[in-house]
Amino acid sequence: MIVMQKRINYFASGSQQGTALIMSILILLVLSVIGVYAVSTSTVESKISGVERGLQEAFYTADSGEPIGVALTKTILQEDTATVSALGQPWSAVINDGDSFLSEIYNNAANRDWDEDIDSTGDNNNLGLPSYVQLLVDIDRLEAHHMAGGGVEFAAGYEGIGLGGGGDVGILYAVDSRGIYSMRGAESELHAGYLHVPGIVGEE
Repeated sequence: MIVMQKRINYFASGSQQGTALIMSILILLVLSVIGVYAVSTSTVESKISGVERGLQEAFYTADSGEPIGVALTKTILQEDTATVSALGQPWSAVINDGDSFLSEIYNNAANRDWDEDIDSTGDNNNLGLPSYVQLLVDIDRLEAHHMAGGGVEFAAGYEGIGLGGGGDVGILYAVDSRGIYSMRGAESELHAGYLHVPGIVGEE
C-alpha cells in the first residue's frame, strides 16, 4: 500500500514538471516575437524620422535661396557690376556660369531653363549653410513695365511712387531655388518673385 502511493506521487510530480517546461518555452516564444516586433517597429520609425529630417533640411535650404538671390540681384543692380569678379567674396565664388549670369540680370531672359546661377558647392560656409546640403539658385529678369499710378502714366513729374520720375518702372525677377540634402537624397524647390523699383529707398 505504501509502495503504490509513492509510485502515484512520483508520476504526478513528473508530469507537472513537463508542463512547466512547455509553459516556459511558450512564454519565451511570445516574448521573443514581441521583442522582434518592437525592434522592427523602431527601425521603421527611425527611417521615417530620417526621411522627414532630410525633407526639412532640403526645404530650409531651398527657402534660404530666395533672400540670397534677392541680395545678389540688388548688389549687382546698385553697384552696376560689369564682371562677376568685381563682386568679390562670397559672390564671385558661388556664381556658377560666370559673366553670362550678368546678362540675365540686365536683360530679359529668352527662356527660363534651369541654369544654376548660384551653386553653393564648396562655399557653403560663406553662405552660412551646413556642409551636407547644396543650394542651387536660378535668377532671371522677366520684364520691365510702368508701375500703375506712376508719374509717367499721368504725364506728371511729381506723382507716383518715386515722386518725380523715380519709381515709375518696375523690373520683375524670378528667383527659383533648389535645396538638396545629400545624405538622404532629398530635394525641395521653391519659386519666388522680386520686384525691383529704381529710384525709391530700398529699390523694391
